[in-house]
Order: sequence, then structure tokens, then C-alpha cells
Amino acid sequence: MTDDEYNLFYGPAPTSFQTVYTTQLQKISGDFKCKLSTTNCTGDEIAQIQMGSSGITLFVPDDYKNNQYFKNPSKSVAFSWKLTKSPVEYYYYISEVMKVEEPLKPTSVAIIVSNITGITSEDAATTMVINVTAGINLDQY
Repeated sequence: MTDDEYNLFYGPAPTSFQTVYTTQLQKISGDFKCKLSTTNCTGDEIAQIQMGSSGITLFVPDDYKNNQYFKNPSKSVAFSWKLTKSPVEYYYYISEVMKVEEPLKPTSVAIIVSNITGITSEDAATTMVINVTAGINLDQY
């Protein structure tokens, strides 16, 4: 790698990949009010925000409204991103099916996941959310 190539990727310039990437991670952390770090949201935080309140796909920060993944705000990744065949979010079901507007806080989602599955580690909980989103049943945990 040449010095110029290195600087394009790792350099301190505002246009280097590293600077743009870390700036974006910090912005996401601030926009979604992630608690574990001011520089990045964890996968668990993102999953918990989405599962409990549809907070990622429904409450889109202005900077992302023209992004292909956020131009259609909705209560589910099934509608916004076509990730699942049907909605998997608690908030979708409680608001659309039961007609009750009671989103869950991310910390409540973490407790429920732990109580239902016995999963306590962040990595295992994230894997469980990904698998459920992919259609794998909770009874396999």
C-alpha cells in the first residue's frame, strides 16, 4: 500500500474512510441514544431498540431519510427492509394487532430475551434475534 492509499483509508483527513466511518458510528450512537458507548451502538442495542419499539425503522433521523433503507419508515424490518416474511417486532404486534401503544424500552427487551431463553450473554442474545428474524423458532433455544 502506498502512503497515499494508506492516508485515503486511515488518514486524519475528513474524507478518509476511517474518519467518515467513525464519524457515522458516533452519529448513529447519538441519534439512537445508545448507552454503552458514545462512539458506537452495539448489535444488541440496535436489536433491542428495534424489537421493543421499532425505533430503528420507524423513527428515522433526518440525515437518513433519503437512504434506500430508511425512505419507507415502518414498524417492521419486514416492511422497511424486506428482511422477514412477516413482522417480528413486539411493537408491531402490540400496536397493530392489540391496538395498544406501549413500546418496550431496550433494557426490557434484554430482560425478556434473557427470561424466555435463558440467554444472558450479548453475543448469544444477538444471535437469537438474528435467528428468530430468519424464521428459526424460539423453542430451539
